[in-house]
Amino acid sequence: QKNPALAAAKGMASLNPDVEVVSVDEDKGLLTIKDKKTGKVITVNADDVKNGRMTISDESTGEKFSFNSNGALQLPAWLPSYPGSKPEGTFSASGKGNEGGMAHFKTSDAGPKVLAFYQDALKSAGFKITSTFSGDSGDSKGSMVTAEDTGNGRTVMVTVSSSGGDGTDVSLTYGTKH
Repeated sequence: QKNPALAAAKGMASLNPDVEVVSVDEDKGLLTIKDKKTGKVITVNADDVKNGRMTISDESTGEKFSFNSNGALQLPAWLPSYPGSKPEGTFSASGKGNEGGMAHFKTSDAGPKVLAFYQDALKSAGFKITSTFSGDSGDSKGSMVTAEDTGNGRTVMVTVSSSGGDGTDVSLTYGTKH
């Protein structure tokens, strides 16, 4: 085989008695499998897997799930981006008019500054702040803000945490329902 990642994925799929290998496209690095129990057919791009990304498409529903463990993630244009940040993707999904994901980044800015930025930017973008939370435990500090734009079916949760002067960790969870 000219694509070792695809060969490995095909081998793993063939070991599962509940999975049927439907097709293999070596040129594109695609493996299409069928779940014998549910009848769902999904396509996996093996080339993406070896580069730290994984996309699974369900052809019957149009749903698409993407996982990205390497590199920067392209956030939706409607989600405010923190100045100087490079969000790293952990998960994104779309299908049936819904999409969402999670991303994180680290900054040397203090947590309250990051949280204030998101509160102001989200309000300016037409979101309503639905909840805020702050708490401390020893040298760990954490805060969270959730917001929604009901007119566009969008939600955002920003979680900010810091511990012992090692910078501030920021997690973004976002979604859209149409």
